Amino acid sequence: MRTQETITCPKCGHINTLTPRALHLCEKCSFDLDMHHFNKKARGKQQRVPKRDSLVQQFWGYITAANVDEASTMFYARIVVFAVMVVWGVHFIKMGYGVDYRGITEINNSFMHLINLPVHEAGHIIFQPFGRFVMFLGGSLMQLLLPLGIMFFFVVKSRDNFAGALGLWWVAQSLKDVVPYINDAGALKLMLLTGPASLVPHTHDWRQILISTGLLEYDTAIAAGANFISGVLFFLSFVWGAAVLINHYKHHH
Repeated sequence: MRTQETITCPKCGHINTLTPRALHLCEKCSFDLDMHHFNKKARGKQQRVPKRDSLVQQFWGYITAANVDEASTMFYARIVVFAVMVVWGVHFIKMGYGVDYRGITEINNSFMHLINLPVHEAGHIIFQPFGRFVMFLGGSLMQLLLPLGIMFFFVVKSRDNFAGALGLWWVAQSLKDVVPYINDAGALKLMLLTGPASLVPHTHDWRQILISTGLLEYDTAIAAGANFISGVLFFLSFVWGAAVLINHYKHHH
């Protein structure tokens, strides 16, 4: 025997038996039970609709998506690259920026400095038409814009997010490379390409930049801030690279 369906009136609490008739009103208070029943079902359907990801989640998904069509050998090669990226990055984070008796900082002896130096000098030439201040700033600016542009190219154009993380690593390293230069603006202890900074202060980029902006007395504080930002960018590149590799691993296992 089929059990009759009942509905409790939300207004008076009376239990009503549903019948095949088109309209159902509460037998006691004439409340519209059909409308109540419809709204209840509609609310239930709304609750079951999956929520869309937030913009932050969509962005994170975009930049951490892995190219799952790559050969497994490429995946393992990237693990090796990631390990070097982290170990070398931590080395740069811990690196001080004091000047020795020769006017050289520790970072001047790194392989990456040999890459950054011609980029820096090219920046002076490229930005020279925009005036003296921009010309001085152009060297350090070019050091950051080149790896930043490479990062965006790989993420947006090539859709290679792991290479994008490497690009961010280079941005962090290049900023670290600039830190001793900022820190030396007042002390003038560095050995420049043009000679000892104390003898050719007019060729010291960051001395001229900070004098022009009236911030020379804050040279060491600005250097410390840039050094901190560099460390944060290094850390973000580690997290980014790891997330891409983890997503690649999940798709293949």
